[in-house]
Amino acid sequence: MKKKEEVKVEYYDNGNKKSEIHYKDGEKEGVETYWNEDGNKDMESHYKDGKLDG
Repeated sequence: MKKKEEVKVEYYDNGNKKSEIHYKDGEKEGVETYWNEDGNKDMESHYKDGKLDG
């Protein structure tokens, strides 16, 4: 059975990306990234099976 994958992306009012979070079957999977309003990367985390990895 194929797992459902999705990416949730949010943007600031100025159009810059605010966050990008990857999910698989409703659990965080892969990279979760946040940027500040100026477009600079603020934080990056890695998830595996819904748990922080690393």
